[in-house]
Amino acid sequence: LAATRAPLIARIIDFKLKVMKKSVFAILSVAMLLAFTSARYTAPSDARVGSEAPELVLSEGSGSTLELQSYRGQYVLLTFWSSSDVDSRLSNLRYSRALCAGSKVRHVSMNFDSSEGVYHQTLVADCLPASSQYHCSDVKTREQVLRRWRQSADNLSSLLIAPDGRIASINPTLDELSVL
Repeated sequence: LAATRAPLIARIIDFKLKVMKKSVFAILSVAMLLAFTSARYTAPSDARVGSEAPELVLSEGSGSTLELQSYRGQYVLLTFWSSSDVDSRLSNLRYSRALCAGSKVRHVSMNFDSSEGVYHQTLVADCLPASSQYHCSDVKTREQVLRRWRQSADNLSSLLIAPDGRIASINPTLDELSVL
């Protein structure tokens, strides 16, 4: 009886080992896939303090061009906002009013409204100076800018860029800006 059970037990053990090998392989494959993708892709709103600010060149239909690199050597507050995102719109308004012409911080504001008409109406309603406001109307350009600057259309932020071109702060307070 023991002699007939031995081959059966050996086959059961062999089967269990094969299943375990496949399970371990599957678990390791999933773990490596997760590790690779999480290292390669970061959350859209994960702007990093201390990192070099990406290039930004934006041409508007009105003929004005924004080149962020032209402000090298100055503090720049880059505000991303949309009329539909109340927090970003209010932040843009507060920053715009706090950073008047005599400020050492240059305010550059980028709007992501899909409608240029809504953008212009918001400028008038909020009494925003058109000289510091830029509208990104092209969908493809908008997506590229949002991705490059690690912004989420649902959670736009403001970035303080130091004179050396590095991101110094995310959503700085007015007190932080006043000491510059």
